[in-house]
Amino acid sequence: MSMKVFSLDPMCDARWQRLVDRHPRSSIFHTQGWLGALQRTYGYRPVAYTLAQESEELGNGLVFCLIDSRLTGRRLVSLPFSDHCEPLVNTQEEWERLSSSLVEMAALQACKYVEIRPMHGIGLVSRGNTLARSQSFYLHTLDIGPKLEDIYVTFHRKAVQQLIKRAEREDLSVEEGRSPELVRHFYRLLIRTRRRHSFPPQPLQWFKNLVECLGSQTSVRVAFSNGEPIASIFTLSFKDHVYYKYGCTDERFHSLGGLQLLLWRAIRAEKEAGAKVLDMGRSDIDQSGLVRFKERWGAIRSVLEYYRYPAPRHQHSRPKWAEQALSYAVSCLPDSVLTKVGGILYPHMG
Repeated sequence: MSMKVFSLDPMCDARWQRLVDRHPRSSIFHTQGWLGALQRTYGYRPVAYTLAQESEELGNGLVFCLIDSRLTGRRLVSLPFSDHCEPLVNTQEEWERLSSSLVEMAALQACKYVEIRPMHGIGLVSRGNTLARSQSFYLHTLDIGPKLEDIYVTFHRKAVQQLIKRAEREDLSVEEGRSPELVRHFYRLLIRTRRRHSFPPQPLQWFKNLVECLGSQTSVRVAFSNGEPIASIFTLSFKDHVYYKYGCTDERFHSLGGLQLLLWRAIRAEKEAGAKVLDMGRSDIDQSGLVRFKERWGAIRSVLEYYRYPAPRHQHSRPKWAEQALSYAVSCLPDSVLTKVGGILYPHMG
């Protein structure tokens, strides 16, 4: 017998955050803070689906953001700019009942597709083949439960350990917090890093909103050499996980080991605060340099599979000339224009 699926606003319904706080599959990306930052920055509308009636406490749920873009189309995504977002279900039966409504969800919202981004997708594919794999990535996680000395010895000797020691010899200073000044230092380094990678930066308001909406669950660390910012990381924390979400550097100072020092300091501090896992985020499968960087920390690689209904007809990739044109434009634009370009493009990219 079929069971009705109900919708709710996770930003207004207190039951949603209570579910997130207690469910074993939940992450920082399910929280009202993360959803609020997405809504404030990009105008996305959060919506959740559950088998619980309005009078019942939630025992399960799928959360999405409705993206309404004239450039990239109207769609439900769980969740934009989030590495992963597990369906909060307890049994295969719950998943079957919720996933069977995806077709109806897409139709009611007039969406061209629905996308989910689970961490463990194999057991979540509907028996009715409603969902199809759309994209694949790598996810890296590091167990920080063991003793610090046991964690340290797993790091790559030259690429991590020696650079941490170099940073300490150079007497780099580190500031940690979430003040507007630290966010500005972080953002200036982010612009520089995104330019090197031929992409515009995310809007500054995104990071301000993350700090406002998530508060003490955010942390910005900046490394300085003789008073000059040379590296920064932006981390998030939830339950016993810490999320290394953004990292950026001034490439002129790479040899000083600022980024390695910051990550090591973050591991030590978050472990002391009770964290057991460092989530280092997703990487494109062809990003060999980023994959190698994460694995030199001893992080374990797994495969992230994203799923869509209806199935994508074909994979889109930018032609070579488009990549070259974007790279040239990003290299030439002044910072003030580049950040405006990012502010225009990112709402359509979620």
